[in-house]
Amino acid sequence: MTITLHAELGNLQPLDLDAGSVFNGTPSGRTVSGYSGPCSYTPSPDPDYIFHETSRDVIVWLMNSSDPLYVFGPTGSGKTSLIKQLAARLNYPVFEVTGHSRLEFPDLVGHLSVRDGNMEFQYGPLALAMRFGGLFLLNEIDLLEPATATLELPL
Repeated sequence: MTITLHAELGNLQPLDLDAGSVFNGTPSGRTVSGYSGPCSYTPSPDPDYIFHETSRDVIVWLMNSSDPLYVFGPTGSGKTSLIKQLAARLNYPVFEVTGHSRLEFPDLVGHLSVRDGNMEFQYGPLALAMRFGGLFLLNEIDLLEPATATLELPL
């Protein structure tokens, strides 16, 4: 299964799309990166979803993302829906995790495990997003233990 997943994600073809056409149907001349087609980790688009004007900041971040994005707001305000619908329109795979007090860093990055008598690395959702160009969505980050939430990857 891991080989099939890696092959599917490895076959994603990057594509520049017109941001206006993607999000409101009116060409804007501004491009945003996406993929030519969805994969099994791409959320399904909701044809009734309407991008609110305040979504513009997240879309602009996505057009020039060099830093992580932290979206906050009250429960039920649409934070996760926004990210998933952005990903659906752009065919991005989304690797989603809900934080909890027992979540550890290897759960996010991956770990070695024995498979068919051999050691192999099982990629976690963060490593999959980094390796294949997807979005890593960590919900409820405030529920993580501080040691897990503040771990930084070496450069």
